[in-house]
Amino acid sequence: MIAALKALSSPRMRSPLVQECGEALEELARYKEENEKADELARHGSREQCHGPEPYLGITRRQVTVAFNEWAESALGEHWRLSRGCRQAREFVSGPNRSRVAWLLGHGRNTLNRLIGVFTGHCRLRRHLSLMGVEDNPNCPWCGGGRRNGFSFPGTV
Repeated sequence: MIAALKALSSPRMRSPLVQECGEALEELARYKEENEKADELARHGSREQCHGPEPYLGITRRQVTVAFNEWAESALGEHWRLSRGCRQAREFVSGPNRSRVAWLLGHGRNTLNRLIGVFTGHCRLRRHLSLMGVEDNPNCPWCGGGRRNGFSFPGTV
């Protein structure tokens, strides 16, 4: 350890490894000086009176983003709770949910298209096609099941 410190403090560095270590130490020192200068400027700026156009917000962009996202999520939840449409989607989805959104967005476009079609009832199921007048029979072609509350169940009419 002492030999390494002596080699690094020597005016002439003969070893490429010692030279590389010395350059790395100089880089760290420059970074530390720049970081200390940035900290000093930040402290100075926080003590100064604000000059510039009003209104002035003494909060960070991150704080604004977090507050906005919380408000938007709350407003969306309230809208979902008070709205009366989306009958079939309400059977599957109780309200906004970040983990559900992440799960849905983790799927490919075709899968996501099919899932949203099932959630909303707007897909090529016989029930929806019969509501549109494309199919005469709303029952399932495989099991012959009918519909109850908008969903197909085997053996029901």
